[in-house]
Amino acid sequence: MSEAALPGYAAAAWYGLVGPAAIPRPIVMTLSTAALATIAMPEVKDRLFASGVEVRPGDDQEFARLIASEVQKWAKVVKDSGAKVE
Repeated sequence: MSEAALPGYAAAAWYGLVGPAAIPRPIVMTLSTAALATIAMPEVKDRLFASGVEVRPGDDQEFARLIASEVQKWAKVVKDSGAKVE
């Protein structure tokens, strides 16, 4: 991507679980624990790896920071491009 037209930018796909902002913290932690345990299972990890997915588990706060940084980065790209909604 940076070689094409956007120096300093790289695009990567990522996956995560999201839900409404008002989910109670104990529920977030239960879902997070279950998801992390699942992707730590050798058969799941192996299948993801075979599909080209690099598993990099993290907590909900890390994921929130990733989303915020991606929104900021790509908002700037869209703004700088001059793209308009029709």
